Amino acid sequence: MKDLSHPYIKELILMLTFSSQKNDQRWFHAFLPNKAANGIIEPILPVYAVNLGASLTQVGLLASLFSLASTPATYFWGKISDLLHKRMLFIALGFLFTSISTLLLALAVNVQQLILIRAAQGFLVAASVPAVGALIADTVAPAELGEKIGIFNKICGIGWVLGLVIGAISIGKLSIESLFILSAIMSLIASYFILKWGRDPTFFAKKRAAVIMPRPSLFEKRQYHPHMLFHVPKLTMVEKELFLYLAGTFLIFVAGTAVFTPFPVFLSSQLKLSNQQIFLVYTINAVASALSYEWVGKAADRVGHRKVQISGFLSRGIFLLFFVWAQSVWEVTFLFALIGVTWAIITVSGSAVVIKLAPLDKEGEIIGVYNAVIGISTIFGGLIGGLISQFYGFKVLFLFGAATVAIGALVVYVAFKMINRSSEI
Repeated sequence: MKDLSHPYIKELILMLTFSSQKNDQRWFHAFLPNKAANGIIEPILPVYAVNLGASLTQVGLLASLFSLASTPATYFWGKISDLLHKRMLFIALGFLFTSISTLLLALAVNVQQLILIRAAQGFLVAASVPAVGALIADTVAPAELGEKIGIFNKICGIGWVLGLVIGAISIGKLSIESLFILSAIMSLIASYFILKWGRDPTFFAKKRAAVIMPRPSLFEKRQYHPHMLFHVPKLTMVEKELFLYLAGTFLIFVAGTAVFTPFPVFLSSQLKLSNQQIFLVYTINAVASALSYEWVGKAADRVGHRKVQISGFLSRGIFLLFFVWAQSVWEVTFLFALIGVTWAIITVSGSAVVIKLAPLDKEGEIIGVYNAVIGISTIFGGLIGGLISQFYGFKVLFLFGAATVAIGALVVYVAFKMINRSSEI
């Protein structure tokens, strides 16, 4: 019974029994099956594409087109949600679109169909993206916003890990196509519960700063924050020091997406891992991230987000470099777990640093720019990763990732040095 005292275990039991301490938070729990649905299919999607005859370049294109389609779609769906004053409807539509498009992925007979369906999925599933953040912002008191976002993130994180575990258990007994169908069913269940538990707010904000949290990209995806886009952010407000910081983080995220988009194919083709083992490797990575968020946040508050973020960047670059010489499954799994820890460091410190660097009263807009930069980086990263891995091999890809992270870390360090307030971060 001692293990059941862990707060994540308690939260999981609470959600699985469809109960909640507060009714106004109950709709958060609909994201448990939704994120589990994502966790079931996304680690195996590149392998599925290769089985249909995709090249590594096409695997990268699969990820890039998804991001490319979802970026303008977020703004499109957000505007419609604002005009109709419907939040729950669009969250449910996003879940429903996820279910339908995932089912279509299972029915794809060639790579061309798979890429087309995945791009369409990027546009359609974005229907829920802006509505989530808007709903939280419209129904939560400012003093409780951080707490409620934390609860939401935890539920999504548990759902993601649960999906990976389900995938690991099921892949040995079910075909990949069957896993896609299972994922589609879970997304459908999520749409039911969001309509059952959710209520639209009676108050809608008239004007809001841009806060863009783009849909997570392939395998660098555990950004569970609410998603919002109400105004297109403008780079004209960005000072040169902050511009340098954004340029550095752009390189960091390009490197991450480039390396980890074709990473399941590396595990499958180079290390000869089974589909079940691939799920287990990703589960270990996800758990490492989940267990790191809290202590990383405390460490950043104590020693400074600037120092923690730089250490996270440098550590990630070193771990990517070690992949070049990793030969065994255990070495790769250990390094991938450490990459999960660096992901926690980057995500925890990233928004905090941007807020502290932003001009007064421009924090929301600058966060919008920051996350837009991340979204654009996933488009380029997927293409670059596919091309390098196909024509030059995975070792060159790991070297590219390590070098790009190192350059990005250097640019960020220079930006910190140029900013007088950097000592406060």
